[in-house]
Amino acid sequence: MESTKTAPMGDSSRQLLRHTLATVAYRGGKTLRGAPESFAQFKTAEKSRRPEQVLAHIGDLYDWALVLCRGKHEWHNSAPLLWE
Repeated sequence: MESTKTAPMGDSSRQLLRHTLATVAYRGGKTLRGAPESFAQFKTAEKSRRPEQVLAHIGDLYDWALVLCRGKHEWHNSAPLLWE
């Protein structure tokens, strides 16, 4: 039986990952900073997601990526949190 061990993440890979996550956090925060609480419920169309649902989905995507890195295949649909 073959081992499925993976090589540890190198410094350059770790730096790229950290930079990518920091960029997403910065740009996402900058976009939403100062948005009124009513913005969480804004809809552009009947079938579109509200901003609070989009943020919950983004969190689910990050959670899913972490779960996949741990070798599992699980998806969780999170309910939106309070906007503030």
